[in-house]
Amino acid sequence: TFDWARALAIETGTRGQRELPLTADSVDALNMAMLARCRLREGLKGLDFPVVYHGETRQLHLDVVGRESVETPLGRYDTVLVERRYPNSRFRRTRVWVAPALDWFMVRFEHVENPAARGSLLLTALARDDAARPGPLESAPRTAPKPATP
Repeated sequence: TFDWARALAIETGTRGQRELPLTADSVDALNMAMLARCRLREGLKGLDFPVVYHGETRQLHLDVVGRESVETPLGRYDTVLVERRYPNSRFRRTRVWVAPALDWFMVRFEHVENPAARGSLLLTALARDDAARPGPLESAPRTAPKPATP
């Protein structure tokens, strides 16, 4: 819980309650993801966030490392590839592919912990609230889907 009046992040878990000081730019993981979309839209190539996570504030740094085309069950999207490298780790990294045509929404995610432990996500469906404003998702240009094979 972020208590902005007292400038504290309050975490309640199995080991009790912990309080951390907040700064004006402190975020949690979800808000960091939303803010990253805004900063990528502005064209920033390096992103820094003080993220409150598991009872501590960690400085998170992400770099834009390139552009790639990503094939999903919904079609092929041109994406911007964002990467987080972990200091003091030879293998550990997190990579996120975001599609400008989908308002910088994530279409692929990959985390490598070590050579044997990794996980990934791929966009397979996209739902939209009918009350949402008309915008990028309704007119999202993407590359043409692959032709069907006979």
